[in-house]
Amino acid sequence: MPVPAPRARDRDFSRGSAPRQRSRIFAVESRSRHEPFDALVLVDRDHILLVDHKNARLWLPSGGHVEPGEHPRTTVMREIREELGLDLSDVLEKPLMVTIAETVGISAGHTDVSLWYVINFDRRTKLVFDPTEFHSVQWFHSSEAPVSRSDPHLQRFLGKLALTGRP
Repeated sequence: MPVPAPRARDRDFSRGSAPRQRSRIFAVESRSRHEPFDALVLVDRDHILLVDHKNARLWLPSGGHVEPGEHPRTTVMREIREELGLDLSDVLEKPLMVTIAETVGISAGHTDVSLWYVINFDRRTKLVFDPTEFHSVQWFHSSEAPVSRSDPHLQRFLGKLALTGRP
């Protein structure tokens, strides 16, 4: 019996196999109920920063939706400035992974196609978070991250992160 080809949501793009025309994928996806979204995971060795998101009622990586015509890397820089008060000019590496997840919380109702970017950061740096979006922000040791109250892909992300030798 032949093995079926993997569906788009099952593909692992962390090894550079992502399609070159990412913006075209987002344009197609956003015509339906799919929203392009960037997850920005600040990492300091074996710690990750999560935000206590008011709407989702979950501990999530910081991030936001890609605006029409905006490059996902530009979204990362914009969101990190808006949500955490940081101006980063670092060149981002390729996303560690791509995921698809249904939104949850007060205003649920669409599917996020997320690029998970890793940003190395010093957790001693003072953060000024957006209190209209978050109850708080907190650094978690990767072994103590609240995966049961977070994005459904956070555990997988932490596993991939560990394999890169970062934490």
